[in-house]
Amino acid sequence: MVRVDLIVYPSLTLLIGGVLPFFLLRRLTKGRILGLSIILGGGVMLLSVVVQTPLQVLPRLILKGGVEQAAEVAILIYALGLTGFVQEGFKYIVARRGSVISALWVGFGFGIAEVIYVVLAQLVGLWIRGPIDVAYSLYPAYERLITLIFHVFSTASLAVYASRGEGLKGYLFMAVVHSGINLFSGLYLNYMGQESLMSLWGIPLYIALTPMCLIPYLVFRRSTAQLSEPQMEVGSARSI
Repeated sequence: MVRVDLIVYPSLTLLIGGVLPFFLLRRLTKGRILGLSIILGGGVMLLSVVVQTPLQVLPRLILKGGVEQAAEVAILIYALGLTGFVQEGFKYIVARRGSVISALWVGFGFGIAEVIYVVLAQLVGLWIRGPIDVAYSLYPAYERLITLIFHVFSTASLAVYASRGEGLKGYLFMAVVHSGINLFSGLYLNYMGQESLMSLWGIPLYIALTPMCLIPYLVFRRSTAQLSEPQMEVGSARSI
């Protein structure tokens, strides 16, 4: 018998969280698709994971052994908050000297790499767990959509900040927003349980996450309102 959930969950995640944003971004960039920037963004995502993972487990290695509940929460907050500063840091390093158009596609590459990872994780998880209700398959698909939108416009906004000589300010702002999103969602799931994503309790989470993930888009729209198309294609000469 065919496992419907093995088809529906990954397919919706890939289509809504990856393919749809691709066509929207292609329209935004007027048909300009920068393949090398996409690959670079994927590489930045992988590098971020390689760097942040040992840093996240470092407290447990230092403490060695049993950890009290209060310390568990503190470690969780540290691990969730760290990701924003690491990931936005690597995105800034790449975006600060590139054009805004290139940064948009770097952000897409970063986000689509996460989508592919999530799809593979879904397939493995569903295979191990067994059949689950496909009614909630829109949750992970929608999560990937708003997350990819965040990565696209946070990276592009970092490029704009750098072009104005405000790179550090932009990095800190995006890192705080990113970490705030991770902290909110991580603590919500820690309190409500991962099972909440298989119930109606997932709805309040995504309602709250949506405006948070759209902050970089609003910053991008505001900061590029006065830029001409040629300016969008010129890289930054700033060093900070």
